[in-house]
Amino acid sequence: MRPLARALGNVVSVLVFGVAPVALVSAFLAVTFGSSTFAYDFHGGLYNAAVAILHGRDPYDAALLSHLAALPAAGTGRTPLFSVPVYPAPTLLAVVPFGLLPFKAAGLAFAGLSLIAFGCALRLFGVRDWRCFGAALLSWPLVYSLRLGQVNELLLLAVALAWRFRRRTVPAALATAAAVTAKLFLWPFGVYLLLARRVKAAAIAGAAAVLACGVGWAVVGFGTLGSYPHILGDESTINGPAGVSILSLGAALGIGRTVATAAGLALAGTLLIGAERLARDPDTDRHAFALAAVAALAASPVAWPHYLVLLYAPIALLSPRLGPLWAVPLLAWAAPVGMTDRSVTEILPYIAIELVVAAAAARPLLAASRPRAALSRCVPAPGRRLLDWVAASKSTSSRS
Repeated sequence: MRPLARALGNVVSVLVFGVAPVALVSAFLAVTFGSSTFAYDFHGGLYNAAVAILHGRDPYDAALLSHLAALPAAGTGRTPLFSVPVYPAPTLLAVVPFGLLPFKAAGLAFAGLSLIAFGCALRLFGVRDWRCFGAALLSWPLVYSLRLGQVNELLLLAVALAWRFRRRTVPAALATAAAVTAKLFLWPFGVYLLLARRVKAAAIAGAAAVLACGVGWAVVGFGTLGSYPHILGDESTINGPAGVSILSLGAALGIGRTVATAAGLALAGTLLIGAERLARDPDTDRHAFALAAVAALAASPVAWPHYLVLLYAPIALLSPRLGPLWAVPLLAWAAPVGMTDRSVTEILPYIAIELVVAAAAARPLLAASRPRAALSRCVPAPGRRLLDWVAASKSTSSRS
């Protein structure tokens, strides 16, 4: 009876974590392959830029973004659907080889590269359970990212390399620089290097990012560098309320942009403060890195549903084998959308996913605070001061 149950369990695992994910991703790509929405963001944001660079043209369209940024102020309603290059010049330069291919071939090649990058990232984070890869492919953020042709899987690989080689100065620095240069909102990973007292790696990462930007804009044209901050500002104005960021939630609740942005930065700062405490101990270093990942999403003024692919960094670190944490991104199926357009009910599932992952990453901090809080209620004030002095002494001796 037991061998039969084991065999049945294996069949179910293959169907749920093998057949179903492959069928789901294949269906999404096949449905859009013959339409104008195939690899929509890859086409507008990367492929067109690659072709423009190959032909010596400006890959950015600052005028269009400036025009679209004025529409919300004019009260025109829904966020317009568009995709134009907003990546830093080094990222656009990196995808130039795809511009040599016909678009459909380039889109399929990019999707294949993204899947390989995602699988390699999970391996670098220590995942050896094949079911985890299948569980991830069942989530809306990953499926939607592959459908659009987004760079999230490649970013995850860069982040995974930064983690894997975190104790080697130059590789960790270069991987972090690659991630932050490709998407500026990943700056908390640079802060993580400082929190982990890897100052030299942080300095090299900063220098490498500046060098990459210098080379990228030298090729693309330094004339576009002056307008790039305006491009980012206009894109934030257009897309901020339409995504799943703290800013988006603030807009949906009628909270001012400044207050909502400050709330997101405050949450990110709180997470990084927790990461600083955890980064001191090799046993909790992975929790610190996980908190940095959530902080990046919390601080970003623009966050799309597919950005949550980056949460597989903390999920993989905290749960190398299939467990309840791998089911958390499935909550996104409560609102499988591309743009939320100020809908609280569509934003909340994504905020909930981030908060659950953040709580899992902060578990050592929460566990450490419970015994002390319970003990402090039954110990007189002089005794509490003695306990605090002992704890401080232990902390000092462990650091030394």
